[in-house]
Amino acid sequence: MPVRLGVARADGEVRLWVADEGPGLAPEDAARVFDRFFRAGGGAGSGLGLAIVQGVVRAHGGEVTVDTAPGEGLTATVTLPSCTEKAAQAE
Repeated sequence: MPVRLGVARADGEVRLWVADEGPGLAPEDAARVFDRFFRAGGGAGSGLGLAIVQGVVRAHGGEVTVDTAPGEGLTATVTLPSCTEKAAQAE
């Protein structure tokens, strides 16, 4: 399955995204992807990956979102304040 990566910087933020063309998630599963130990459809893994990502991103003043729909793949986007923006806020 192809995976696309992207990064952009604008308006004092850095945005990184990872997108695939997989089966996507139903709305009820998408709402829980950041819950610890949640595995959509009982899939492989521990169910901790996105919960850990969310914790790290929040610790750095950012946010992570998921955009998905059944049959439409999934895009995870991490938004963080840029280093220059973070330095300006600290002053």
